[in-house]
Amino acid sequence: MQWKCATWRRRLSLCDPSVIKLVDNPSILQIDMVWCYFMLRDINWLSVSRIRLEKAREGLERAHGKDSSRVRLLQADI
Repeated sequence: MQWKCATWRRRLSLCDPSVIKLVDNPSILQIDMVWCYFMLRDINWLSVSRIRLEKAREGLERAHGKDSSRVRLLQADI
């Protein structure tokens, strides 16, 4: 499990930050990484998890709008 976390961290660091800001996939990956840390049951990852969850929240908000307002606008057009 720990090698998966390291691999995900490395791959995420290779992504172009301007692309990361446009999509929600990296935010979902942040949440997956926090789950990975949780499954390790190692309290040393707690502060990193908090930072990753904050980044995930910011990314989802950027991609979907505050309170998912952008998603609701898109759904209203359908």
